[in-house]
Amino acid sequence: MPLYDFIDLDRGEVFEEHFKFAEKDQFLKDNPNIKQIMIKPPMIVSGVGGVKNDDGFNDLLKNIASNNPDTPFGRSISGHRTAKQVKSSAAVEKWRTKAGIKSVMGGQD
Repeated sequence: MPLYDFIDLDRGEVFEEHFKFAEKDQFLKDNPNIKQIMIKPPMIVSGVGGVKNDDGFNDLLKNIASNNPDTPFGRSISGHRTAKQVKSSAAVEKWRTKAGIKSVMGGQD
């Protein structure tokens, strides 16, 4: 359903709501003190795939992951670790498991 911006003319309050197109028209008819405004184009808040990140943001995420390969975020971004980093991480995880350490922060059983 699209996300729309409205202003309450009585209070001067700006707010967002999501409606089906027909519901939006009925909402505006039932509330004459509310007017639709266009801050940004209506966005679809449900559907397949969600919101697509732009390439600049994706490059930033890849850079963060490559600079922090042993963090959960760095491990979640695939293809940005060398073979040495993969082997080192596997050895550390094996040691943590053997020592009974649950988290990266050092929590123990």
